[in-house]
Amino acid sequence: MRLTVLLILTILFSCDTARNTPDPSNHFFVRYYGDDGDQEGVDMVANTDGTFMLLSTSRLNNNSNVYLVKVSSNGDVIWETSFVAAENEEAKDIEATSDGNYIILSNATSILTGSDVHIRKIDDNGNVLSEGTYTQPGSSNEIGESVTEVIDDINPGFIVAGNSNYDNGQADYKGVTALFIRFNADCSNYTGTWSNHAGAERNDYCVKVFQRGSLVENEPFLLFGYSNSSELTATESYNFWTSKMNSIGVGVNFEPGIIDNSSDEYLRSVVPNSPSPATSKNYFLAGIEKKSNGSENVFIHQLTDNPKSIDNIDLGNITSQPATANKVSAHLTKRGHYLILATKFVTNSDLVLFKVNSNGTLLWKSPQFFGGSGNDFGSAVYELPDERILVMGTMQIGDEKQSKIVLMKTNKDGLFKN
Repeated sequence: MRLTVLLILTILFSCDTARNTPDPSNHFFVRYYGDDGDQEGVDMVANTDGTFMLLSTSRLNNNSNVYLVKVSSNGDVIWETSFVAAENEEAKDIEATSDGNYIILSNATSILTGSDVHIRKIDDNGNVLSEGTYTQPGSSNEIGESVTEVIDDINPGFIVAGNSNYDNGQADYKGVTALFIRFNADCSNYTGTWSNHAGAERNDYCVKVFQRGSLVENEPFLLFGYSNSSELTATESYNFWTSKMNSIGVGVNFEPGIIDNSSDEYLRSVVPNSPSPATSKNYFLAGIEKKSNGSENVFIHQLTDNPKSIDNIDLGNITSQPATANKVSAHLTKRGHYLILATKFVTNSDLVLFKVNSNGTLLWKSPQFFGGSGNDFGSAVYELPDERILVMGTMQIGDEKQSKIVLMKTNKDGLFKN
């Protein structure tokens, strides 16, 4: 049974009648979505018609699958669907495609093959158009983190950024290797010349791939990730990296971005400073920094064309969640500012929302917190055309503390006010 709850907002009007009282959901709301069991909000896509796709993982009786909800601009359910497969699946990413459809990334786990990367192409009604899986031999784990559409007249398709612990017998594979897996437009495995991985002298993770130009150009792809390989640091601490890549998936050369050799930096989100990566010259990076004393905070960086040109802004101790699992989401606003959604843990975990300008200066006096008595987590943030803010995540509700997708609309300052 679907659960959709609207936060009851008590507003007093001295002379308004039921006929002329404005619908508060036009301005702000809190809604929950889910089916039986627990649903973990993962990602969100904003459509040009004002609707939204909400991606989640649904868990019931030790089984998990991909669950998708399409909602209106006021948060009303248009339709919902589950993609049930033979294996347990963890949803990871959803992106709109250039042909008006969507691509969904998940990780499917089985006893025989471990975790495998899975993608589905769906239409606007949630119907599956095609799907495919990437796996290495044996029970190794291939983990997808994000999916990017490849725009090309001859070989269009998709690239999944992620990582794998597959050992192919080579002496230099001693840990986790970065993945950038290419698929055809029909979601089948790409069979042309392409290298799916780089590393791993220690542990290398690929977080996001951007296409910055035509595939006939020299280096049309830009990769982002993090690693503790000695190419980046001699202390084995984690630092983020960037790399250009050519049209056949080779030429990866990690360029390190070192904040502090005594701390670990886990990259989580990369946002171009332009809606089109092809025209972007700067990139905004956000993630988790775990310091040597055990404290953790959100870090942000602005990268220019020179990948070693770095400005660090420390947002303060914000989380005590495991740094390797905690999510940070960033979004570019129409004024060139950035919204940053993370999770803070004290007694329980809460969603926390920041806003900074292009120089990293905090624009709000203090961050906005959202949460209840349970453990609540942030997943995605988006600015609406009128500068109101949509926040998506997971909240535990009810006496049984069931986890449900949460979608909140606030004003431009992250408040439930007009």
